[in-house]
Amino acid sequence: MLASTLVCDNYGGYKASFQQGITEIGCAAHARRKLYALHANHSSEVAKQALPFFAALYDVERDISFDSIGRSPAATRFTNG
Repeated sequence: MLASTLVCDNYGGYKASFQQGITEIGCAAHARRKLYALHANHSSEVAKQALPFFAALYDVERDISFDSIGRSPAATRFTNG
């Protein structure tokens, strides 16, 4: 049996799917916004420590260049041997 996952926000329409065995994978951008708000509104130390990790992730994403059909350099190396 294949494991099923769904990347989504907190839209309530998906909740029944999760009860049927689909695994919810939260959106990193939504998580970052929640942590930012938590830090901005409540000076959360945990959120303050987490936010630089999101910045590093976004830096990596920004630095990756994709070829004309949307493959990353790593995917191109893998498929070309």
